[in-house]
Amino acid sequence: MPIKQAEAVGDSRKLNFWQIAVSLVSIHYGLGFLIGSGEAIYDKGAIGLLYAFSSALGLLSLVFIAPFYWEHIKPIWALMGEKYGKVIEKMVATLSSTWMLGIVASQILGGGSALAIFGVNKYVAMSIITILIATLSLFDLTRLSKVFLYMLLFSSLLLLVIFLSNGHYWFYTSVVEFFREVGSVSFLDFIGIVVTTVLITFIGMDFHQFIVQAKTKRDATTGAILGFILLAVLSFILLAVVESSIKLGLTQNMQDSKQVIPLILLNFGKKHFYLLGIITFLPIIFVSIGSGSGVTKVLNSSIISLNFLPKKMSQKWLSFGVSAVAFVIALTGRSIIELIVSFYAIYIGGVFVPFLAYIAGLKFKNLQFTASNIKISITTGVVFSLIVFLYTLRPQFEGTGHESAYLLLAGVLGSFVVLCLASIKNVLASKKLPRRFV
Repeated sequence: MPIKQAEAVGDSRKLNFWQIAVSLVSIHYGLGFLIGSGEAIYDKGAIGLLYAFSSALGLLSLVFIAPFYWEHIKPIWALMGEKYGKVIEKMVATLSSTWMLGIVASQILGGGSALAIFGVNKYVAMSIITILIATLSLFDLTRLSKVFLYMLLFSSLLLLVIFLSNGHYWFYTSVVEFFREVGSVSFLDFIGIVVTTVLITFIGMDFHQFIVQAKTKRDATTGAILGFILLAVLSFILLAVVESSIKLGLTQNMQDSKQVIPLILLNFGKKHFYLLGIITFLPIIFVSIGSGSGVTKVLNSSIISLNFLPKKMSQKWLSFGVSAVAFVIALTGRSIIELIVSFYAIYIGGVFVPFLAYIAGLKFKNLQFTASNIKISITTGVVFSLIVFLYTLRPQFEGTGHESAYLLLAGVLGSFVVLCLASIKNVLASKKLPRRFV
């Protein structure tokens, strides 16, 4: 989100708790949520719903930060910039946009995998989706965005129809099965999926923009709680749809587990007549293109607002450049969810600890950090995360599914150690000890 746009969000407070809840749910609920969760459920069983349910938990976590956001209105980069300077503001704003690359890459990977159902080579399909995303991001999407939203709603309603058609009792069995398996979640899955997804919601400015528009603090917190309930219910319906459809044979002829949701939509329509299958399937492709182009457009605006690139650079080159980077990221071959949470982890690794330091500085006057301390902390967190990201691209890490955990741990620990050392140095300096001790 561009800085000026984000700062203007709080100009009006008009959303009630229902509107807050729906708005918050809509951020997490998209193609990555649907196709990524379908892939994970097919590969891992009920525990594959972990990302979807963690998204719901993330909305619940907003209860603790919503009053702060509502009072301060400005995004965290602007707040930190006021205290630590413009350099910190730009660093945090840049990182808040960077994780969106993972979202675009997930749309390319998901849309390409869906298109490959019709025999198109996977890489050719991904290239087609990438070009369409880049091209569409050059145009005003005000009207088209509504069309893509309706297509997402259409696909969601179809999944609901399939859920009811397969039998609503699957919902209860899915809930029981998921919570029975929760105890077996590994430490790395807990860190890489649960903690990462909750934290991106906690400090993500996409969620902040709606919290600050709540009529009252109570609407903001109530909306977060209601959003948790809605998204949790949607998650379990999705689990029920996938598990029942697998048992009932709606995922036949699948080449890749990323194709679970598209195949369910296609085969459900084809049960009646072939053309209906195409009609029920195509919206998921359009959603991937529409969502990817929308996020690319936001990324472009953010990059331009930060003044990092020459002013003469055309929007066209920027759009195709961003899409090309996302395409390369999509080629890493990770699962859709792992791709998303890995980029969440890079952002969190650089920003979360410095943001906590900023909050602590507001509460405790004796716990203060300099702009230099914060800058080094952010840089260390990001660099450590990126080094680990590159390291996990090695063949021996393929299929482990824990890359995001390593990224988050490396970034957060690196950032935390730097601030601890800075804190010790500041304390020693304040006591005016001999220079050799400082």
